[in-house]
Amino acid sequence: DAGQYQQAVNAIKTARLDLAKQHLSTKDRRDHERDLITLSARLSELKDWQKYATLPKRQTLLDELNEIAEQPLEPPTQATRLRHLRDQWRELGSATSADERTLQGKFDRLAEQAFAPCKVYYAEQDQIRAQNLASRQALCTQLTSYIEVTDWQNADFKAAEKIMRAAREEWRRLHPCDHKSLKPVEQQFEALQKHLHELIKQEWDHNVAAKQTIITQAEELLELQDGRAMADAAKTLQEDWKKVGPTPHAIDQRLWRTFRKTCDQIFARRQEANEEAKAEAAQKLREIDTALDAFAAALTNDTEPSRRT
Repeated sequence: DAGQYQQAVNAIKTARLDLAKQHLSTKDRRDHERDLITLSARLSELKDWQKYATLPKRQTLLDELNEIAEQPLEPPTQATRLRHLRDQWRELGSATSADERTLQGKFDRLAEQAFAPCKVYYAEQDQIRAQNLASRQALCTQLTSYIEVTDWQNADFKAAEKIMRAAREEWRRLHPCDHKSLKPVEQQFEALQKHLHELIKQEWDHNVAAKQTIITQAEELLELQDGRAMADAAKTLQEDWKKVGPTPHAIDQRLWRTFRKTCDQIFARRQEANEEAKAEAAQKLREIDTALDAFAAALTNDTEPSRRT
């Protein structure tokens, strides 16, 4: 019941060999031989019961195997199902009788038929893996060429970023690949990506420093008293900002918020200065109007006696 029949057969064979090597009295040898004969007879009975119990199980497995052989499932599912049936078949023990050997032959033929679609599928998968590996190797060649021929002192770093990201996306798309063959290619790709990222990062660091310098210059403008001069200088800094190359998005957003806040303060200062100038001019106009009114009144007072005369 525990599936230990074959182990029991092997144990009796080992016992017979060991008995033949022992120097025993005739009586002791006969006693041991009698015990082995009794055990062998009992094992034969158990085998008959096992055969009686396993034949229906074997037939059920054959029916299930015949079903997927005649009506195959999707190849991955078919392979899993076939493997499960094989495992169940092996658990029933080795074929020892003629009937069991007949069923074993039928099982082997059906298993081969059921596996045929899987063989085609696995062959196609092997071809896909080979093509993906070749494409990944070509991708490494393209990256190597791009890095080597590019003038990094005058490079288009936005384009470099796009190439780096596109290469990573393409690498992920070219899946699956044979794991063993892929390893050295993967190491080469990761090394190329790292090198390209370092080149881009150098530019990023340079551009971040440039924008930080512009921010510092903008903050220094707040110390000026001339609002117009502050605003004009801020506009120049804004133009300089646009000329700076790419930086990482998150860092760029943080720097831009700081720069914009400073510029807003500068233009607010100019607006305040303009309002003050307008108010001052309006006050002067009022004072002039008041002086003119007073002058006109004085003229009127001076001319009134002559009119009476």
